[in-house]
Amino acid sequence: MTGDHMTVMDVMNHLRDLSKELDSLVRKIGDEDKIATVLREEYLRAYAKTWRNSTGSVEARKQITISFTEKERLAAEIADCVVRDLRRQIDALKSRIEVGRSLGSAIKAEVALTNTSFSPHGL
Repeated sequence: MTGDHMTVMDVMNHLRDLSKELDSLVRKIGDEDKIATVLREEYLRAYAKTWRNSTGSVEARKQITISFTEKERLAAEIADCVVRDLRRQIDALKSRIEVGRSLGSAIKAEVALTNTSFSPHGL
């Protein structure tokens, strides 16, 4: 791609690269979602175990459980953040692909118009 002028091939190559990137992110989000699910279950299991083993009022047990399961909760929350971030990246990439498609269509229309005998100056 030279300067501001793109050819149809430039757009096609760029869309190919974006599609590969999208495919990679989709695979990655699948992996990260599995990790987040496992970490969430580990947190819930730790929470339930700590709750069962704690004593005192309901509020005291709740605070003890929150305190003792902080590491597991934080790991699950961070994993969820990774998944949300990947979703945002995928959405942004889809938007870039749509812009590329529109640009490609505009370039094709310009090429088709250039190759016709129509001349706006001939009117």
